[in-house]
Parts: sequence; C-alpha cells; structure tokens
Amino acid sequence: MKILLILLALIIPANVFAEQIAIVPGSANPTTTVFYSPSPVNVTIGTVVNWTNIDTTIHTVTNQTLGFDSNIIFPQKSFTHLFNQTGSYDYYCTLHPFMKGQINVQ
Repeated sequence: MKILLILLALIIPANVFAEQIAIVPGSANPTTTVFYSPSPVNVTIGTVVNWTNIDTTIHTVTNQTLGFDSNIIFPQKSFTHLFNQTGSYDYYCTLHPFMKGQINVQ
C-alpha cells in the first residue's frame, strides 16, 4: 500500500485535491450559518475540489451552470470535481436547498 501511495504521489499533479471543503455537522438545519466550509473558495484552473460530508445526514453538491452533481454523499464520503473553466460557480444541496456555497475559479 505504501508503494502505491508513493507512485500516485509521483504521477498526480500537485494541485489535485488542493482544496478541501467540509459539509459541516448540523448543516441540514436551516438555522445553521455555515453549511460548506470554507466558502467561498478561490482556486485556479485545473484544481480538483474535494467535498467531504462530515455531517450525519446525506447531502449533495450540485451546480447547474457547469452541470456537476455529486448525487447522494453519505456521511464520511466524498465527491470531487475538476474545475477547468474560469468563473464564479454557486452550488447547493438538492436535499437542503438552503445550503449554498461558492467556488471562484481564476
């Protein structure tokens, strides 16, 4: 396993998973003030963003402009997306539409 990790580190670009975003505990509650942390996030083209659900409830990460949709992210599971276009992209949870976040790609 250790050899596999070393090989992956050699062939995967340095910016892969450069940005980690947490779906925070309690984010299914509309009175929560932070749903995705951090948000907004500024990244460069070619960055892969990784969202991890650290809540106890299922969630999604969905954007209609670029058309990415995580489908259901179970607790302790993740979703990744490669950003290869500049722009400001809002995303939300389809199960809890009040949960909103933003990625700014430069």
